[in-house]
Amino acid sequence: MSPNNATMDWATWAFSPSPSAIIVTLLAVLLIPILVHYILYKTQAPRVLPTILLVGPSGGGKTSLLTLFATGHPSQTQTSQSPQSAICQTPPSTSTSSNRYRSENDTSARDQPTFTLLDTPGHGKLRHHALSSLTSTPALKGLIFVLDSAAVSSATNLTEAAEYLHDILLLLQKRHTGAKTSKNAQSVPVLVAANKQDVFTSLPAGLIKQRLESEITKVRVTRSKGLMDSGVGMEGDVGGGSEDAEWLGAFGSVGFGFEQMGECDVEVSVVGGNVRGEGGKGGKVEGWWEWIGGVVMTDRFALANGTTPMVCNQADGYYCGGQWKGIHDQLDYIQGMGFDAIWISPIVAQMPQWTADGMSYAGYWQQNLYDINPAFGNSTHLHDLIDAVHARGMFFMLDIVVNHMAWNGHPDGIQYQILQPFSDQKYYHKYCPSGYSDDDLSNLEECWLGSPEVPLADLDTGDPIVRQLFSMWIKTQVWKWGVDGLRIDAGINVEPDFFPDFMEAAGVFATAEVYTSHEDIMCTWTDKIGSSLNYPLYWKITEAFQSSDGGMSALGDMMKSERSACKDSSLLGTFSENHDVPRFANHTTDMSRAENVAAFIIMADGIPVAYQGSEQHLQGGTNPFTNREPLWETGYDRTAPIYKLYNTLNLVRRHAIRSDGGFTKYPSDIIHQDDHTIAMRKGNDGAQTIAVLSNTGADSSDASVQLCQGHGFSSNTKLTEVLSCTNVMVDGNNCINVPVKSGQPQVLYAADALSGSTLCGDKSGDKVALTAVTISSTTITTTIGGQPTAIRTATTIPLSEITPTGVGAARSAAAPRAALPGRTDMLVGSTLMAAFMTGLAATLIKCLG
Repeated sequence: MSPNNATMDWATWAFSPSPSAIIVTLLAVLLIPILVHYILYKTQAPRVLPTILLVGPSGGGKTSLLTLFATGHPSQTQTSQSPQSAICQTPPSTSTSSNRYRSENDTSARDQPTFTLLDTPGHGKLRHHALSSLTSTPALKGLIFVLDSAAVSSATNLTEAAEYLHDILLLLQKRHTGAKTSKNAQSVPVLVAANKQDVFTSLPAGLIKQRLESEITKVRVTRSKGLMDSGVGMEGDVGGGSEDAEWLGAFGSVGFGFEQMGECDVEVSVVGGNVRGEGGKGGKVEGWWEWIGGVVMTDRFALANGTTPMVCNQADGYYCGGQWKGIHDQLDYIQGMGFDAIWISPIVAQMPQWTADGMSYAGYWQQNLYDINPAFGNSTHLHDLIDAVHARGMFFMLDIVVNHMAWNGHPDGIQYQILQPFSDQKYYHKYCPSGYSDDDLSNLEECWLGSPEVPLADLDTGDPIVRQLFSMWIKTQVWKWGVDGLRIDAGINVEPDFFPDFMEAAGVFATAEVYTSHEDIMCTWTDKIGSSLNYPLYWKITEAFQSSDGGMSALGDMMKSERSACKDSSLLGTFSENHDVPRFANHTTDMSRAENVAAFIIMADGIPVAYQGSEQHLQGGTNPFTNREPLWETGYDRTAPIYKLYNTLNLVRRHAIRSDGGFTKYPSDIIHQDDHTIAMRKGNDGAQTIAVLSNTGADSSDASVQLCQGHGFSSNTKLTEVLSCTNVMVDGNNCINVPVKSGQPQVLYAADALSGSTLCGDKSGDKVALTAVTISSTTITTTIGGQPTAIRTATTIPLSEITPTGVGAARSAAAPRAALPGRTDMLVGSTLMAAFMTGLAATLIKCLG
């Protein structure tokens, strides 16, 4: 039979309805996929589970912790002779990074991560197992250093633990700096698990952290001296280790701090707990589980730079990954709007725990004023950001808290020794819940903010020691970081008499959050501090522009009243939204009304303050807090209408300031007002601006506003509307007919006075230039928080001391000196981008939480 005939016969049989053909076909359909799957399974590389390494001195409870995590029941503490491991899974109650951003209504199964927990012997002669595991363990995701919280109260045991931890951290440092590829070795976070916190003689986790840092400082010095005496690393010692390679942390620093490990991408956390509870049951280890939940799923928590960011569910109140480096990367975005100052979140160390109220991403749950928040980066990242801000001729403003310290738990259970430098209950007012009402100022000043879950322990700022400690601290902060200004959180919750001495110690401009609708109350604090964020005007701005029913008369009345109540209302911060109040677009999505509000903020009296995201017309509210959107989700759109509007308005304002040294002090004259429109004249003759603003909205009919008095222009003067670059004339009756299309804001300036502004076709000025400042950085040794420390300091020359050149001269020529000590005039005349939600918006505007 020929091959062709055989093929035809087979095909005839295969496609025939015979039982044998059907059975063969079914077997082929079922077995071929199984065979392919088996082949692929046998040839692929085996899956490697993420590994957590357990290390620490003998007797700390590592083996007991291993059995607790693996079986749910701790074993008796015993000395192990060799490494042992177990496969563990995080309990359902643990928030992992992959589940942290799921909807609370998502009832689908939530996979809890599985990982390998590798226990290593703690005896001194067997610690090579741990050290070798650091370099040989595949998929190493983290390291838990377990120690006995009671044992380290002994100097001998403390030294042993510190020496071991020193060696572990040094090896991680070498692992990072010795990476042979352009991409550094994957970071290995470290948890110092302070075990046996239930024992009466145990030390709290915060105190253990301080003692370990102090003891590691001594170990480091001893090791360095031994290295030098042995000649290792000396010139000519080929193949020997260098001295800096054997130095843990910042080379040459006198005092060691765990935050120094951030330079080699190692984050160190100290969290208390106890493995064994009553009756041999498991104890309190939730904090350790939470740490593991974030570590083993790191690849799902935050992607590398340049890749798609993680989802940020604001309502959960968690960190979303923003950092100081992100702000640094987006300075062009901020400066592109014409802002010449930024303010960022508080930088100090925060309460680290997850709570019923979320996490400390906003920066107001502080626990140690002399440490920085590692969630935002390390000290080098912060210095680099500030240096970059200053190099652009911009100002850097820091958010601070002088009202309280934070605690996770009931007020009766606060461990005050953790709160630094106010480490004793005597520094605080007795607990009473705040009434959050300016009807009772004593309650505001002495009672506690926060919630039963996260009480904010109210500092007794009337105590001379508290005042002295704060003055020492703020002087150090300004000097160390090169800060140009301060934003003081919860200012109304601190008695006004606290601030004169504090401001003298700071020596820089400051504005305070005085959350009240009463201008007389606000001005009481303003006159002591120098400036406040203008909340009374904020509410009137919102009411006036959020709908066509808004009242312009109340807005004008408040402007006039504040001039009488405050010594200098030109120093108030004018704003329309921030992280504590709903965004303006939450009240109305009308773009025209939002543009009118933006124009009011820039062109009215006071220091303009814009909140990150207002330029993108974000619409978040406050119940829950959805007004803290990550700005990266907008793509930093530079074509957004309000982004471009800010740029033009800031150019107008800067040009007016340069032309008229008294512009910022000139009180706005309301030259026209009706139910829907307000027209303001600001500035002396020849450099005055006229802003015509309305609340009619984008759908309104075209209209015309006639201005015949108070504008200061002569008849037949040609004016330019700088937002549309169209011209209008002052007629023979000295009236200006201002056309208003679709409710758009109108800003007028004398056409022949625009030379040098770069506005509306003028090419005689420098549109970008902001005068640079001189930066001087140095590293010195001092004592901070009772610990000798080497720190990098920065000093900048104020713009008022620089010869005016280019557009930057606007600020140096027009920044009137406030009646406050030091460099308090530096921010007057500036426009401020409130980019402070670092934790959320970090790559923000970045500018966290």
